[in-house]
Amino acid sequence: MEQNRLPRKNVAVFLLLSLALTGLPGCGERDSSSPAASGNRTISKSAAAAGKMGSANALRVDRSGNRGGKGGGKNHPPSVTNKPADDVEVDSTYVYQPDVSDPDGDAVSFRIENRPSWLNWSSARGRLRGTPTEADIGPHSDIKIYVSDGKTETIIGPFTVAVIENPVDDDPPPTVHRKFNPGHYIAMNKWDDQSDMIDALRPGVRGIQKRYLWSDLETSINTYDFSAIESDLELLASQGSRLVVFLHDKSFNGVIPTPPYLRELTLENRAGGYTVKRWEPYVVERFTLLIDALGAQLDDHPAFEGIAIQESALGLEQDILDSNGYTPELYRDALIETITAARASLPRSQVFWYMNFLPNRNGYLADIANAAANVGVAMGGPDVKPDDQGLQRHAYPLYPDFRGKLTLFNSMQYNSYRHEHADKSYPTKYWTMSELFDYAVSELYVQYLFWNRTATSDPADSYNWTHALPVIAQTADFGYGY
Repeated sequence: MEQNRLPRKNVAVFLLLSLALTGLPGCGERDSSSPAASGNRTISKSAAAAGKMGSANALRVDRSGNRGGKGGGKNHPPSVTNKPADDVEVDSTYVYQPDVSDPDGDAVSFRIENRPSWLNWSSARGRLRGTPTEADIGPHSDIKIYVSDGKTETIIGPFTVAVIENPVDDDPPPTVHRKFNPGHYIAMNKWDDQSDMIDALRPGVRGIQKRYLWSDLETSINTYDFSAIESDLELLASQGSRLVVFLHDKSFNGVIPTPPYLRELTLENRAGGYTVKRWEPYVVERFTLLIDALGAQLDDHPAFEGIAIQESALGLEQDILDSNGYTPELYRDALIETITAARASLPRSQVFWYMNFLPNRNGYLADIANAAANVGVAMGGPDVKPDDQGLQRHAYPLYPDFRGKLTLFNSMQYNSYRHEHADKSYPTKYWTMSELFDYAVSELYVQYLFWNRTATSDPADSYNWTHALPVIAQTADFGYGY
């Protein structure tokens, strides 16, 4: 068999030429793009190579001898396009999530060196998050995050995070008066028109909570249309009533709630509903930008009471969550970031955060509730169902824990109207409207109550929102003297 080899007599000439060419880049200098003397790795250091990371250094280490990526050609290292913040104040939350991509489409992994003890580390996402105390004041140096595609590593750092004292504000800004108009509200769907809204404004009703699809409010990326909300606000203002805007970013039916540019990040469950990947940083960014735009336009409107953020339950099967990068830690942090940003965007209005379950880690609901209390976000749930064991285990214990620390609310959904007594000695099969109201006020300590206006027919022995109207008329102030 014929082989590709140099004739023996030309080997010496070839070796001499190779040695001569190796010395061409400079006099006594090693070419920074050539392998190190050991021959086992290449190190190059440059801010540009880190995706313009500014003051953060990035080293790319090739451990493969330029072995190819998926295509078999030269491998390209992972790219990082954002840098860690330089400092954080005591008792403030520090978060750094590297924005990583790999040109070859390789999966990446993360490791860290010299992590400060007050920072939590997610090895799955390369995410740093923590809240320092006064004991942590000072610089925390030489932190390095390694991003590997299995062949090469990009090193973020070394960088320093300085924990600094809270600045003394000798001239604090004036206190912002936040709207607080508690009581009974009627919850309506997006297809309910203004005649339905007028019909719902019965005696004792303080206002309307209405759903608006994200896709209707952001028609294309960064193009917002709040005309439907503004029209409803004008109607309610003329009636001396108020509006809570329920932001609809997931559905339990065939309606896709997200704008077209987010469809690839919107998942369908097996029941035909749709949920956007709320745990993805890009989704959090886009949703908070929507809230910020809404706040800039409506926060000062006298009939605008605030926004409601849909319940924490995702309605997605576990295998769908697992195959789409979900972790309870990511989702918890995303919800905290969302409600914190919403409060900053709506300083004069209420932010209602609906909680009930958090897939795989319901204990994290308390973390989010603590964050809600810290920034002044209202907390509640989507169901008043006293005999529901799941709610009794996970969500309802938070109400007495946070009584007096934040505004509490709840919602009377269709399932509330058909909630059966576990104790069959009761004279009625279902909990009555009076019983549900009494439970919401005496056990859940709610200050806002949203009664779902269902237009569907009910069994003869069940209830709907019209059965609640006498209770609403008689308890307009909840007994609090509002």
